[in-house]
Amino acid sequence: MHGKSTSRIEAVFEKSNKDIRAFSISILQLVEEIEKGICEREIYNLLNLENILNWAKGINSDGIILGCTHFPYVFNILSENTFIPIIDPSQIMFKILKRWVLKN
Repeated sequence: MHGKSTSRIEAVFEKSNKDIRAFSISILQLVEEIEKGICEREIYNLLNLENILNWAKGINSDGIILGCTHFPYVFNILSENTFIPIIDPSQIMFKILKRWVLKN
């Protein structure tokens, strides 16, 4: 399921901008560690998330989108360890949903 979700996110980006290059990384173990309630610093070290940030830096990534409802849990630790913008779409979705609820 995780790979399907990320491929859909890629498809949306590529459909809206033909010049965009999107890469997906599915990390089921990250979801599992978050669900165990392990602190984000420990997860960052355990899963060596620094490697992902370094990879993103190496390909000159313009941003990292947290494409899973679990991933905002590590937003702060990722943001603290890279200059690449970390994008949490759940915040945007919350604003859209709130506007919709207030209208209806």
